[in-house]
Amino acid sequence: MSVSYQPDLVYVDGRFRSGYEVVVADDGTIFSVGPTKTDGGPDVRRLPGRALLPGMIDIHSHSFQRALRGKAESRRRSGPDFWSWRNIMYRCALALTPEEIYHVARMAFLEMTLAGITTVGEFHYLHRTPAGKRMPIRICWRSR
Repeated sequence: MSVSYQPDLVYVDGRFRSGYEVVVADDGTIFSVGPTKTDGGPDVRRLPGRALLPGMIDIHSHSFQRALRGKAESRRRSGPDFWSWRNIMYRCALALTPEEIYHVARMAFLEMTLAGITTVGEFHYLHRTPAGKRMPIRICWRSR
């Protein structure tokens, strides 16, 4: 059975509108967005004091860099320029196993999902191990 989410505001056509609903099918697909109907069809979930917006998009992510948190945020720690930060980043990246990269990426994508990001353009440049072998990385994440 579908669900009608009825917040106080729904972002439609570039502005917030009241009196709108978002109907979602059982599989999580948005079925319709429009003025609230009173026909009693789908299960109704009122969301007072809330607004619904489209999911946000992160068009340039390096999810593995989540592992750098706290290591390179200050010039005192990382050095005076981009290149010193880059050295720390690569040192960290090369120390991660494929399994660790996978788990770091999953956590980064989970945090993005919780923040409202529903689409990510992921970039990674972890192609070789410290010994020069190809890195067998496969990162897949699908959010619903």
